[in-house]
Amino acid sequence: MRFAEQPIKLRIVAAGGTFMHFDTGRTGPRRPALSLRLGVTGHRHLPSEAIGSLAAQVETVLGALASAIGGIGGSLDNPFAGGEPNLTILSQLAVGADQLVAQVGMASGWSLAAVMPFSPDRFFRDFDEPDRERFVALLDQCEASWHLPGDGEEAQQAYALAGEATVAQSDLLIAIWDGATARGPGGTADVVDHAIRRGVPVVHISATGAHDATLLWAGIDSMPSALLHRHNVPRRPADQATLTATVEALLLSPAEAAERRYLAEFAAERLPRVCLRLEYPVMLAVAGVRPLRRTDLLPARSMDAGDALDEAYCWADRLADAYAQVYRSGSVFNFAAAAAAVLVALLGFLAPHLKLAIVAVELLLIVGLIANTMIGNRREWHRRWLDYRYLAEQLRVMRSLKRLNVATPMTDVAAHLREARWTDFYAAAIWRQLTPATIADQPALAALAAEAIADIKDQISYHRANSARMHLLDHRLHQAGTLLFHATIAVGLISLVGLAAGIDLIVSHVKLFTFLSAALPTVGGALFGIRGQGDFAGAAGRSSRTAARLERSAASLCTAPFTLGRTARIMEDAAISMLDDLGEWRAAYTYRKLLIPA
Repeated sequence: MRFAEQPIKLRIVAAGGTFMHFDTGRTGPRRPALSLRLGVTGHRHLPSEAIGSLAAQVETVLGALASAIGGIGGSLDNPFAGGEPNLTILSQLAVGADQLVAQVGMASGWSLAAVMPFSPDRFFRDFDEPDRERFVALLDQCEASWHLPGDGEEAQQAYALAGEATVAQSDLLIAIWDGATARGPGGTADVVDHAIRRGVPVVHISATGAHDATLLWAGIDSMPSALLHRHNVPRRPADQATLTATVEALLLSPAEAAERRYLAEFAAERLPRVCLRLEYPVMLAVAGVRPLRRTDLLPARSMDAGDALDEAYCWADRLADAYAQVYRSGSVFNFAAAAAAVLVALLGFLAPHLKLAIVAVELLLIVGLIANTMIGNRREWHRRWLDYRYLAEQLRVMRSLKRLNVATPMTDVAAHLREARWTDFYAAAIWRQLTPATIADQPALAALAAEAIADIKDQISYHRANSARMHLLDHRLHQAGTLLFHATIAVGLISLVGLAAGIDLIVSHVKLFTFLSAALPTVGGALFGIRGQGDFAGAAGRSSRTAARLERSAASLCTAPFTLGRTARIMEDAAISMLDDLGEWRAAYTYRKLLIPA
């Protein structure tokens, strides 16, 4: 696909004038960099006679992966930013397989990054004297390196966490492995099993060099990765065709034309300078839910300084807010305009001398309603709101997960391949650009956990407040609509009794009572229509459920001790909690359109 590069001006106009002005001369959402990170696991002690064969197989695999990446970068529908692709080997730099792949990779033009189970000084002591020089030389050539809070007393557990971190930060894993069962936590087989369960493709190279490389991946047959291990995972020869198909499945935007269009539209978005669609904020103020805010009219446009994640999140979050207001305001306008058209028509009973003006106003309202509906549906305000909100929440959780090193944004491989969405592609591409930070020791881990707890509590507060706000709005609309229908009954009874009894006041104002008996249920119906279209009760329920699940995650995090693996799993559960109800909402209402009230 091609993204718009030239500044343009887009002005969306409905009856009544411009309601949302986008200044597209500004830079739009960042296009992600094209990158691939290849993790390494394998045996420390490799047969000396097999080193040459192993190096040749590694070189072949790296060449095939680089060729696949080059094909993506040179394609006409390349959705990535310009420049050379970032090809990175992620290694623990241990003796044997780690150092072999690192050396072959750098010779083939790949960059090197290191994740270590301990601090470099502590890790250095695990090498024999000849191996220390190679370790130090490789570490000096790393473009990035970080380490976990391991110590010598629990070395095996530290190595196991380093294996998890390698998997968590890699798109693919290359395993130089004899195929035997793991000899303990953190062994090659253990890391391979972890990668398979996490849905990370594994390129298996026999440690003896006796067999050709094979690919182990749940995505080959779209199987649920959580149910698999090394014995039943689908396998294919790791040839050029297989590796190209794997890289394309991992990195390319969805094949579905609609999803690719949505991605292109997001890249062409610009932040609004002013939003004149104030119907929804005004309704909130009238209902006593919240007062009007300056940002309802003048949305925030400045971007927070930061990395690719900060910028991407700001774009998605602010665009979601803008489209939420526009869509909700469009819904309020439609029901209000429909009710107003009926009321204006009814005024003909009370003021027949104004018939011409009444017809003109009624026509203007109907034209505005139709124009608002056509523009809103054509521009897909609702779909954009849901997509951008879901993307923003995907990006929101990434900062904490990336800093924990061993956590990942959880993805069901089978579901991803069957129902790939452009937001998944974009979030995954941003994730690849992030570099984890060192967790020096247990106090540093405890500080990370404390920040995670604070972030979760902020989200709990937001969802509790949003649930209360949506519940109050739903309740107020229900109350007002019910009151108007009760008032209709009262007016009808008064008219019936008055006319039957010949009461002069009623008889002389029969047109007014007729007007009220039609106007009151019309307005009441409009309020119920706004309530149903807005799904405010559903929004309150979703926020309430999310808050409850996050409270359980926060309570778990507050329970000592803070271990890296435990903290990462709890944070992954919290991330899933924040996305689950939102994902169901998005799936159920993606194609909801503005209605023309009957």
